[in-house]
Amino acid sequence: MQNISLGLGNRGHRLSISQGVGSGSAKGHCVEVALLDGTDQFVNTGRWWWNAPSEQVDDEIFDDVLAYVKASDLDGVILAAKEWIIKNV
Repeated sequence: MQNISLGLGNRGHRLSISQGVGSGSAKGHCVEVALLDGTDQFVNTGRWWWNAPSEQVDDEIFDDVLAYVKASDLDGVILAAKEWIIKNV
């Protein structure tokens, strides 16, 4: 298991980038990514990745963890998280 904690912004948000922790990161070329707020609570992917309406996020349609992220897509995931933090915090 490997985990990288990448701090984003100045309010304690961070990305947790993990490999070998679940089925979404079991293969050597994928990771799982979670955005956590300043209190270490998950920010649902429906908010920061999918930009879903609040009612869909509240209905728990989306997971807290973004699975099967390839290295080639990781820069876009980091950018999306940073942009969400700038707009919403």
